[in-house]
Amino acid sequence: MAVVDFSRKFVYAFQHEKGVLLVRIRLTRLGARNNPTYRVVAIDSRRARDSQYLEALGHYDPRRKVLKLNLERVDYWLSKGAQPSNTVDRLIKRYRKTIPAPAQEGEPEIITQTESAN
Repeated sequence: MAVVDFSRKFVYAFQHEKGVLLVRIRLTRLGARNNPTYRVVAIDSRRARDSQYLEALGHYDPRRKVLKLNLERVDYWLSKGAQPSNTVDRLIKRYRKTIPAPAQEGEPEIITQTESAN
């Protein structure tokens, strides 16, 4: 992995068979006119918006407010130095708030009891 000074930011680059690969996590547009849906993808930062991507990480429908992400793969790409776009960064933070955190090993599960109507 190489470090490249790209517009005064340090961006981690991946060695690829075609050279250095600068990876971003961003949206690619799908859907019809006036009915946009987006796919969250890991893509080389020099590629066009709707061009070939490395991996699809989820999808987002802004009209129905539906967001689905594979956080395991998102975390993988972030750990490798991929930079999310501003919009995707907000979507990831929003998605992390909506899903429940997994219980740690050794930690008891918290079970709430509802009142019975006896």
